[in-house]
Order: sequence, then C-alpha cells, then structure tokens
Amino acid sequence: MRTCLKAPPILTGFGNGDVEVVEDRWLDEAARTVPRYTSYPTAHAFVPGFTSEVYADWLARIEGPIALYVHIPFCIERCAYCACNVIATKHRDAASAYLKLLGREVLAVSERLKKKVCVTRMHWGGGTPTYYTPAELRLAVQAIRGSFEFTEDAEISIEADPRVTTIEHLRMLRRLKFNRLSIGVQDFAPAVQAMIGRIQSAETTRRVVRNARALGFDSVNLDLVYGLPLQTERRIAQTMEPVVEMRPDRIAIYGYAHLPERVPNQRKIDPATVPGVRLRRRLEEVARKRLVEAGYVEVGLDHFALPTDPLAKAAKQRSVHRDFMGYTTSRDSTLVAVGVSSISELPQGLIQNVKKLSAYERALDRGELPVEKGCRTNADDLIRRHVIQRLMCDLEVRYEEVERAHAIRFEEYFKEELRELRVPDGLIAREIARETPVGLTVEPAARSLVRNVCYVFDRRARQSGDPPAGMSSAG
Repeated sequence: MRTCLKAPPILTGFGNGDVEVVEDRWLDEAARTVPRYTSYPTAHAFVPGFTSEVYADWLARIEGPIALYVHIPFCIERCAYCACNVIATKHRDAASAYLKLLGREVLAVSERLKKKVCVTRMHWGGGTPTYYTPAELRLAVQAIRGSFEFTEDAEISIEADPRVTTIEHLRMLRRLKFNRLSIGVQDFAPAVQAMIGRIQSAETTRRVVRNARALGFDSVNLDLVYGLPLQTERRIAQTMEPVVEMRPDRIAIYGYAHLPERVPNQRKIDPATVPGVRLRRRLEEVARKRLVEAGYVEVGLDHFALPTDPLAKAAKQRSVHRDFMGYTTSRDSTLVAVGVSSISELPQGLIQNVKKLSAYERALDRGELPVEKGCRTNADDLIRRHVIQRLMCDLEVRYEEVERAHAIRFEEYFKEELRELRVPDGLIAREIARETPVGLTVEPAARSLVRNVCYVFDRRARQSGDPPAGMSSAG
C-alpha cells in the first residue's frame, strides 16, 4: 500500500496537546500480518467437513444462557470499502424471502436444544438490518422470540445505516425491546465519502442519534474507520468534532484493510490514495487522542466508552469479554449465530454457516442446519484463548489467573513464548510489552500493537505459517 501523503518527522497535535506517534522502530510490527483475534482459534483455523449432525450435537449439549447473533446481509448498495458478507440489491423480493429462511433456521436451531435456553444478548449485524421495513423487522423478531426465551435485562442491539433508518424504524425497534443502537459513520470528510461510495452527512447521523435518545435507547454507538482512502490527519480530526459533539455512549474505530484481490468492490479504490502504515498509525492516534481528551475511556483495542457506561466500568474491573459481537460486559461462553456466513462459538468449538444464499436455502430444504466449516477446540486452545482474551480486553494477562483457571504453571507451559518475548530483539526489549510482578502487559504507547503480542501465543497461526492476508496490526 502507498501513502497518499509524505509523513513529516513530527506530528503536530489537534486539540489540547501533541499526538504521540508510533515510533519508527515499531513500524515493522505495525505492518506485520496478524489475525484480528475476535475469537481464538481464529477463522483462519476453520476447515471444511463440519456437518449438520456435528452442530446439532453441540447445540444439544448447551447448558445455561447464550448470546444470539443474527446476520442480515442486505444493503441497498455496496460501499467500495466494505469487506463484509453483503448482498447489495434494491429488489426486495430476495430480501423478503431471506427472512422466511432465517425463521426456518431459528426454528431448526431451537428444536435441537434440549430445552429453551435464555438469551442474555442479541445483536443484529450485516449488511444493513434496517434495510427491512419496520413491519418486516417485527415479524422477524416475533419468530425469534417464539423460539427463544430472553432474560428481562437482555441487551438487544442492532446496526443501523442512518441513510435508511427512519423514525418509524426506531419506534418499532424500541417496541421490540431493542435497547442499543450501533450507527455506521466511517468518516464525514466529503472527499473520503465520495471515494468509498458512502455519502452521509453529520446532520443525517445526528438526527438518528437524537431520535434514538428521545425514544429511550439505553446506549448509542458510532462506528468509525481509519486508514480509508484520502484520509488525512486534518480530515479525521475534523470528523471527530461532530462525533464528540453527539456524545455517543460508545465509539468504535476500526482499521480499514485494503484487499482488492479478495474483495472485488475495493478495486474501485485507487491504491495510491490508501494510507500507508505510518500515516494510518497517525490517523488512529489523532482519533484516539481526541476521544481521550473528550473524556472517553479506552476499552481494549479500538473501543471507547463514556465513564458512566457499563463497558467502561467493566474495563476498570477487568471483566470485559470479546467475541464476534465486539466488547461486552457479559461472559457468555456460548454464542449461537444464525444467517448466512454467521459464526457460532460453542464450548466444543466454532462453526460457520454457508456464505451463499442458494446453499443456505438448499440446506434448509433438506432439513439440515446450513453449516459449512468450523474448528474443534482442545484444552490447549482454551488456555491460549484465556491469554489472548485478557490481552485483547485488558492489555494484560496475569499469570496466576491463568494458572488457577487451567491448573498449569505459566512459566513452564509458555516457556517458548516467554523466551521469544524476552530475547534481545523481542517485544519486551523493544518496549512493546513489559513483564510485571503479576504477569505481562502491553505498554500504553504500543496499545495498537496488542495483536502482535497475542500472536506470540497463537500456536495455530504460527504452526500454519500463513495468517489471513491483510489482517495486520495496522488494522
């Protein structure tokens, strides 16, 4: 990737003070290819051959509460930057038919449970869930509630594109007990929006935030992206001002991965306009610094919350958990996902649905669960998942906690990993990580490189020698 600007040696600050820059000695680590660690094992470890019968057996063994993810793949049009599993169409017949298929999968999943389990969290992602009309959303939620029981205090969230989300949508969502709203922003700079094919004014976004507040949503989240084509330090600084003014409860800032060889729609983007490693690090830092100045608490990697938000409080108590639905205060060990391409995380392992709508329909017509691939977890995976989870959520892993949970001696079990960290040119010597009296921590200035520390403990990816292309610590 080429940077669209030459980086000066010193970055002048925006707001109250200078912005700290990832030092040049860390740029090789920032450019290194490592997984995102929304799970462990990561999706890179998934293999074909998982059957409906295997998944049904795993479902039958579920005990206790679950989190439920619902994938809605439809959008009116596909943004040039988007790498999600999306079906872009203005013809709503296929989208209406999908809801019926989704209802059939929900019923099939629930029938394979020994009993009705309680749902403590539900999240609708996409795509654009608010692509559907309020009436269609009502029918879909009713189908789910007919198959699953929800706790009274269940966290029920949905992603919304403010360009298509009306006040009628929001009213219906509140009647359906949705209490958290995640709004896509990406960037407010007109030049960046034109390049990525997503024209969305700050006022359009502000209106949805304002309506959500008036209707009583417990939490509003804004999603931003750094590393987009034509982004500059000044442009992202200007984007942050209306974001801070809207005062959302939570903000997520994700790194853009430019993968035109794998994501055809990204070929519309001139690679010369995509920031390089040094500039994207500075873009992230400009955004991060502004949010910290505005009083937001950093939670794990790329997430921020107001001090009064439960997520910020959980972060102080080291009780944050991370899964495919993002950071959460819940520690549900089981995530059941429905819809094309969705990934479930169960005690026995991870399993992913088919990605094509036609294959999804055929499987359901055969009376099968529409699974495609997955990964079984073993005792070693669970230990490493614990370590990686705490690093991703707390930027710290405490050896005694891992030892107590898994009946191991940390220094002995991870002797090779610790040796790698401690060598003269390792991450500790390079001041990316540091050992403390209780364990291992990521240096605050190297926060964005936490995935590189996690990678040291990732046996599966390191043994394969081929982590997912583009999943770098730079995003």
